[in-house]
Amino acid sequence: MRRLAARGEPQLGRQRIGRRAVAACRVAGAVLLGTASLGVATVGRHRAVAAPAPRPAAVAEQPPPTSSPQAPAVMIAGADGVDLTGEWLVDRGGLYYLFVSTAFGDGRHNVPLVVGRPGRWSAPVDALPVLPAWATPVADGGTTWQPEVKRLGRHWVLYFSGLVRGSQPPEHCIGTAVSSTVAGPYRPSPFPIVCQRDEGGDIDAQVVADPASPGPQLYLVWKSDNNVLPTGGSDLIWSQPLASDGLSLTGTPAVIFGSQAAPSWAQPIVEAPQLVRSPLGGWWLFYSGGGGFLSAHYAIGVARCLSVSGPCVPAGAGPLISSNDQGPGPGEESVFQHGASFWVLYSPWYSGIPWALFRPVAAARVGWGPSGPYVASAGAFPSP
Repeated sequence: MRRLAARGEPQLGRQRIGRRAVAACRVAGAVLLGTASLGVATVGRHRAVAAPAPRPAAVAEQPPPTSSPQAPAVMIAGADGVDLTGEWLVDRGGLYYLFVSTAFGDGRHNVPLVVGRPGRWSAPVDALPVLPAWATPVADGGTTWQPEVKRLGRHWVLYFSGLVRGSQPPEHCIGTAVSSTVAGPYRPSPFPIVCQRDEGGDIDAQVVADPASPGPQLYLVWKSDNNVLPTGGSDLIWSQPLASDGLSLTGTPAVIFGSQAAPSWAQPIVEAPQLVRSPLGGWWLFYSGGGGFLSAHYAIGVARCLSVSGPCVPAGAGPLISSNDQGPGPGEESVFQHGASFWVLYSPWYSGIPWALFRPVAAARVGWGPSGPYVASAGAFPSP
């Protein structure tokens, strides 16, 4: 039976996602795990056939694979007194804007923001100084996770995962906030855009545009935090169309991936979805998986997707980036594109000691081949 939100609890922003949709997509994932090709997937009595991929435009020459897999990244932001995790990078006006999750040891900033360039960053300010009534601010012990910022029309939209007031066990829901400038301050919407309390809440929002749709069509991609439920649960990655202003959901949600479909190294937690279109054509889902961010058994993997609406199946037997000489437990990643270059940003325990509080932002370059993304020779991180 679905748990109904009590008066004053966050609702799903006019969207309710039924368990039949979840069950159907779980079946689809199970069927796909047994298929040899992404071209055709059988779901129930219906066949999902991939549309012909549009021919990509001229593709930039790809960088060579890394020659140092134990040190694949360059550090673009240090951890001098600020825990930099759940990072999202925006290039604007000759500067980088680096948004991060609520930091360990920081009781002042809900969404810390530092501005500058690698090796030269400002002191943190709060991009979201006032949270909506349903979310717990950092001053009251709240944590706001995995921010993402997008320019949509004439305004900037900040997506964040806020801790729901009074939730036990602690649950997060996804909110939105708007600003006329990239640096904010952002003004929150009164209600979350997604809040599936009976799925353990929702975190790790990403916005992606599908150029194949008329428009193109925006989609919200996120994780339902099923692993926090007292009875346990399999994490699910969702995709659903967004309105053009990015502030409300439309259409029908779809489960595109989850821990049941993930490889053994990614058990039991799957999170931080980043759906990316390859310059060669086709969609790839980057994700973090394993024992969680405090574990050395936490890594970044990829899955190949039939479309923005899934389904996605794991690519390769192992992770793309795992614990290495630059630190254990890489994860909570985002994908940053600068011109023709792609980078995975993530936060390893650089000291090698989990709970050492302060983590840097590492950047590993991604190249693209016929078999999908690979870790490339990084070189220097691009200037804004």
